Amino acid sequence: MSPHEISPSYLWFTLVASFALLVGAVALDSGRRRLSRLPRQAKRQGGRRQDPENRELAQAAPFIAYLLRSGFRGAWVRLRPAAADSKLAIEFDKYIRGPGDYGIELVFPVFKWARDYAPQIEAYCRARELPLRVRPKLSSHAREALFVDCGRDAELAFELARHIWTEIFGLATSTPHRIERYGLSSDGELVDQPDQKPMSFSEA
Repeated sequence: MSPHEISPSYLWFTLVASFALLVGAVALDSGRRRLSRLPRQAKRQGGRRQDPENRELAQAAPFIAYLLRSGFRGAWVRLRPAAADSKLAIEFDKYIRGPGDYGIELVFPVFKWARDYAPQIEAYCRARELPLRVRPKLSSHAREALFVDCGRDAELAFELARHIWTEIFGLATSTPHRIERYGLSSDGELVDQPDQKPMSFSEA
């Protein structure tokens, strides 16, 4: 077919088809790059993660220390036995009350399974004059809870966790456990401001 025999409609069809292929390729590449960024974004935003099974209770200490330093407001670390049927849990939350005024506290909601343990935790904290606050059950939506303010003492927090784990829950330090956490920075910076954002956000 000579160039003079090629109709304008054929040329137009070829041009449109080529453009459509180009747009499709660009969209596919953009989608692929967006998908590849999702895990990284989830990590930056401090999403909930769960460690593999751990064997020694001491492995929880670095997570508690990291929560204190690099947890955003409302972040938490939760220690649980690895057994799927266990309801036992020890949770520390990060609070930031103002610029430079931050710390961590044990939060122990008195669920049905926890009713026998709460008085023992309260007695232990009062005997050692630890800053304890008891929130009474005000309604069906706000159950009783214990709060123990550990301030910026990560060692005190871990010792409290160790006592609850071994002396109150009756578990061995080698009992397999998992560590759940939420709201921790992936960059390891000091988080001490109420509205502080991850460093990664400013670098994006």
